[in-house]
Parts: sequence; structure tokens; C-alpha cells
Amino acid sequence: KLAALEAILYGDTSAARLPLPDEIKTLMAVASETGTAQTGSDTTHIVLDTTANATDDFYNGRTINITSGTGSGQTRTITDYVGSTKTATVSVAWETTPTATSVYEIV
Repeated sequence: KLAALEAILYGDTSAARLPLPDEIKTLMAVASETGTAQTGSDTTHIVLDTTANATDDFYNGRTINITSGTGSGQTRTITDYVGSTKTATVSVAWETTPTATSVYEIV
């Protein structure tokens, strides 16, 4: 398992020949997600796109980057997420509160 993980982490192109453990496959399945914010309700929250996951805490611990629009260039860690409202709480207050023009990526 360790050899497969190291191959992936260090870009070994021969890694395709290695059998990947289920744990690694699960990690690889967690892809980045992009969307346009519905709003930034205040300096420590952002309401994600209507297509965001509806499961509470789904994005906890992941990084959100504002890639364009209002607040572009800001990066925060999501500390809490409420799926029913699509509201993410971030670790540090936004310098510029995101708006409905803010495009984000969650990694």
C-alpha cells in the first residue's frame, strides 16, 4: 500500500501497474468542486452553489478558494457546513465578503 501511495504522491508514471488499495481509490475520488456562491452572508460564511452537497459537514476541513469575482484570491478552510442551507463557515473572516459574483473551488 505504501508503494502505491508514494508512487501517486511523487508522480511515478509506472504507478498504473500497481494495484491500488481501496483507501487510495477513495482519496483519489475526492475531486475539487467548483461553483458560484449564492451569497456571502457575513464575514465568516459563504452560501455555496445550489448544486453543492446537501450533507451536513460534507466539506469540513476542505479548502475553499475564491477564484474569480468578488473576493478573488482569498483562501480559507471550511470549519462547518450545513447542507440544508448550503452554508459554509470559514476559519478566518473574509477580507472581502463573497457575493453572488464569487466563483469558488473547494479542494
